[in-house]
Amino acid sequence: MSAEEILTLLRELIGTYGYAIVLLGAALDNTGVPASGDFTLLAASFLASEGELNLVYCMALAALGAAVGDNAAYWVGRLGGRSAISRVSRLFRLRESKLKVAETYFTLHGGKTVFIGRFLPTLRSLSPLLAGVGCMSYIRFVLFNLAGVGLWAVIAGTVGYLFGTYWGCLLSTWRTIGMVGAAAALLIFTILFLRSRLTRKSN
Repeated sequence: MSAEEILTLLRELIGTYGYAIVLLGAALDNTGVPASGDFTLLAASFLASEGELNLVYCMALAALGAAVGDNAAYWVGRLGGRSAISRVSRLFRLRESKLKVAETYFTLHGGKTVFIGRFLPTLRSLSPLLAGVGCMSYIRFVLFNLAGVGLWAVIAGTVGYLFGTYWGCLLSTWRTIGMVGAAAALLIFTILFLRSRLTRKSN
């Protein structure tokens, strides 16, 4: 789907359902729908620059939708993911110590993973789920998640408001930044994960 087709579709949806689409688009980020929150908020903010919507409402609802989606993903991982992985590990005779590596990682680096993951479409749907699987403290998760979704909503909303006129270029640039950022973040998180594993072994 081209950039103009995406904008046309989102304009029609927002015109019909209003702010509910902004809320839903951000929440769907955790279902595997690629960059739905980004595109929806950017489009809504652009419409706000044309006087069709209120920018503050757009950013607030996008942040709320993202927080709801992230919390749902966290609890799916916390309540179901860990037990499922444990059953699989017993099936393949994997030691429980191997599963503890993820818990150690999220104890040490879960906060930054959740925060940074919010800005990267590739990782944002995974980091809350993995935080739940890794049994990251819920209070800690909520604090870092709220900081991430709040800052994300302000940045994406402001960018859409100021540069939405150049929609095609905006989406292309946004996608490129997301891909480069995801690759860099993956490299960093891999290094941190390996360090956590080595630290556990040394202890």
